[in-house]
Amino acid sequence: ADQCTLYITDGLRLHELNVCTGTLRKSIMQVPGGMYTVRVLRGGDLLIGSPNAPLRRFDPSGALVRSYPGTAPWFDAGEATESRQAALMLVDGGRRAWYSIGSIQAGCTSRIMEIDLETGATSVVANLGMDEMTSLAPANAWWAAAAATLSSVPTLSEWAMLALAGVLMAIAIFKTNV
Repeated sequence: ADQCTLYITDGLRLHELNVCTGTLRKSIMQVPGGMYTVRVLRGGDLLIGSPNAPLRRFDPSGALVRSYPGTAPWFDAGEATESRQAALMLVDGGRRAWYSIGSIQAGCTSRIMEIDLETGATSVVANLGMDEMTSLAPANAWWAAAAATLSSVPTLSEWAMLALAGVLMAIAIFKTNV
């Protein structure tokens, strides 16, 4: 990643913003059904969520790679589309996603789903009688980030630890005898 590109959406089109220069680069694609939330997957594919269409995966050129039909909207036909919301969060290293679509219209239900992005398996985790569901965040996000950092810290093998302990003991004995 170039650390300068931010994908932004106006609900209809996806744009690239260079955050290093503050320059709007270009409009990348327009997707039928709109786009409310975008996540970049490993390899550069884009996962695009909209409460007006199933969750979809596009390659970097904008070609549709996969649609996740279990995430199709279920809203009443008479409900205003501008009251609909979508939220998307990648988990498990980008292999799975939590996806929520709902409405800010009073009396509507928000649905939270778990999607296996490799197999396409989708399961509804909860149907909530909440009028507004606009974001998702794991309760232990700080711990997950810390664990990912800690797992990359180099460690010594058992033999190297024993050798290090022996060297430290020899130094301690030498210092006490001097």
